[in-house]
Amino acid sequence: MQKVYKRKWHGLFFLDYRILVKKNPIFDICPNCNAMATLERLKMPSKIHRLPHLFGFKIYHCTTCKWDGYIYLYRRTNSLKKILLNYLIALFALYVLSLILYYFFDDIMAAIYS
Repeated sequence: MQKVYKRKWHGLFFLDYRILVKKNPIFDICPNCNAMATLERLKMPSKIHRLPHLFGFKIYHCTTCKWDGYIYLYRRTNSLKKILLNYLIALFALYVLSLILYYFFDDIMAAIYS
């Protein structure tokens, strides 16, 4: 069965506007033993461990060295210049649109009140 493509607001006009992208730490290097792809996700042991989860951290466990710790899930995108350029183009287009609408409605209001 084929997945249905859902368009999201950050992918509007097929441009990606996300500055922070989510990574999958399971395929990452263990911070303690530098082993590749040995991290496993752990369930939250208690309610107090949910607090770092609100800020983007999740608890992981290394299967080789038995390390337990929090890993930040987001990283900065590689193409930051392209994203900032996309934001600049969008702001310029909004500015031009606001000028056009201002002059268009200004002419209509002048015609109505005169």
